[in-house]
Amino acid sequence: MGILFFLQIPHAVGETGWLATFLMFIVGESMALFTAMSLSALCTNGKMRAGGAYYMISRSLGPEFGGAMACLFFTAYVVGSTFHISGLRSVLV
Repeated sequence: MGILFFLQIPHAVGETGWLATFLMFIVGESMALFTAMSLSALCTNGKMRAGGAYYMISRSLGPEFGGAMACLFFTAYVVGSTFHISGLRSVLV
């Protein structure tokens, strides 16, 4: 939950209304909950070593799936950092 989350709530409510904004939050939080539950199910399969989530996923589901997830993690970090920089720019300007 970055800075844009808090900066864009009034805009989302103004454009779509309270009900649609609340529905967007419900869908987003349920996706995060299901992802966290799936990763915790994978964590119970073994001991976590160096390498973090990539190591755990590649050892549990195979190197192909682990590599795909590593690319998704990298993309998520890149997109997240651009959102944070954009939010900082909105606050400062």
